[in-house]
Amino acid sequence: MNSLGAIWYREKREVTVDEYERFWEQIANTKIPYKYMLHYSTDVPLSIRALLYIPSTHNEKNQLMQEGTEVALYSRRVLIKEKCQELLPHYLRFVKGVVDCEDLPLNISRENYQDTTLVNKLRNVVTRRLIKQIDDEAKRDPEKYKKWFADFGNFIREGIPVDNENKEALFRLLRFVSRNNGPSSIISLDDYIKKMKEGQDKIYFITNPDYNLALKSPFFQPFKGNTSVDVLILTSQFDEFIFSQQNEFQGKKFVNIEQGFEDIQKDLGVKVEDDARLKSKIPEDDVTGFCLWLKNELSDKVSKVSISKRLVDTPALLSSQVSSSMRMMMQMVEAQGGAPDPSMKNMGKDNTMELNCAHPIIVNLN
Repeated sequence: MNSLGAIWYREKREVTVDEYERFWEQIANTKIPYKYMLHYSTDVPLSIRALLYIPSTHNEKNQLMQEGTEVALYSRRVLIKEKCQELLPHYLRFVKGVVDCEDLPLNISRENYQDTTLVNKLRNVVTRRLIKQIDDEAKRDPEKYKKWFADFGNFIREGIPVDNENKEALFRLLRFVSRNNGPSSIISLDDYIKKMKEGQDKIYFITNPDYNLALKSPFFQPFKGNTSVDVLILTSQFDEFIFSQQNEFQGKKFVNIEQGFEDIQKDLGVKVEDDARLKSKIPEDDVTGFCLWLKNELSDKVSKVSISKRLVDTPALLSSQVSSSMRMMMQMVEAQGGAPDPSMKNMGKDNTMELNCAHPIIVNLN
């Protein structure tokens, strides 16, 4: 730092690319190039000079270790604290650099400065500007951002439930695979909303780590041959957790296609009674008795057996308030010796088995 001086105080046009790179190597102690950089100065609402770097890699892969905060806090080039954890929210712990605020008094107590409203204000200003910088970079070069997000996406996901003030801005940084765009392309929630059909007010999604397996899900059958409504394929269960917790984005409700067929039917313009493929091949007098028999046979696993309005090629499916991905995750935790989830014992109580009464397996079973 001393060999380069306080380059964050200089104008951007005065600092060379080589100086930026040398400064990065000194503060990060690495030769691996950074991904993005923010050289920022403002006098409103605080007098701030900042030089912040966003790395291209991090040390939290495979849960081996957690990143430590490496942003130094200065006041008029005088160091206040070398690794200032209070300067940025925890989910931005991968950021490295320097923030210099002239409004901080030089005689501020190094033990008590974090309690001041001034530091909280500084934290809010720098956090907002940093998130905006990432968003600008994503719009400037989507392919470059795609690679960065694949590695750092979990940091962004971590921030949404805890940072209510910047929640919407963080939502904009998320990227998803979608049914209509294919497995090699990713889109933002803003992209999804722009392409919504007129009158649609819901964002549809399903969770599956594999794009092709997701498309083979029986829950996708109503969408076959109809691309008017897109479906996000969440490859991370953290995304599903965020969607279920936050419920909506810009007034558009998140709907899991495993649980919202009535909404899907409306938005797709599907009239079940007109689809010959769904006509029951079980005699009408047998349907009620068959459903009651099957419910009795599976009494420990399902609470209801009904005739499906969405299945075409699949004999049956299970629908529930708990999505299939969450159910699998809870079962895996328990199988690996984790504490059993109390809700697992009652999981069968809200399961509905939907039958395709036009499928040969169901017809023959009857």
